[in-house]
Amino acid sequence: MSLEKGVEKLKKKVTILRITKVINKNFQFFINTLKMISEGKDVGVYSNIHIAPIWENTLSDLIYRIFEEQVYGLIQLSACDDISYYDAVLYCAEKLGLDTGLVHPLVGQSEGNRFASLLTNETGQLLEYALPKSRQVLDQFLANYSV
Repeated sequence: MSLEKGVEKLKKKVTILRITKVINKNFQFFINTLKMISEGKDVGVYSNIHIAPIWENTLSDLIYRIFEEQVYGLIQLSACDDISYYDAVLYCAEKLGLDTGLVHPLVGQSEGNRFASLLTNETGQLLEYALPKSRQVLDQFLANYSV
């Protein structure tokens, strides 16, 4: 039985938060990878592993709102779309004016998760909130990042 169906069957005031990749200004993967690119080093980044990142302050605000407004159910807190680590690094490198030719796609052994942003339409409707797109979350990281 899926988690979604299990929560529906409970018929109680239950809140389950499904939280994906939480990003903040200290997110070491991006910091280290972008530093290597800025130093002229080639980097390999998985193109078949996807995330639906959420900025830590947005996450905190949404959790507060969920409990304040007593929202119940299975709630996905993430960006409303998926992005691969490869595309995320390319996006950040390009925005910073770094050499995107140093970024190379890797394919992991597993297909990874292609659907990190599951249930976000329902979450947006429940909270009457437009969840951010992945690139908007990356823009928040970049606004707080210095090479």
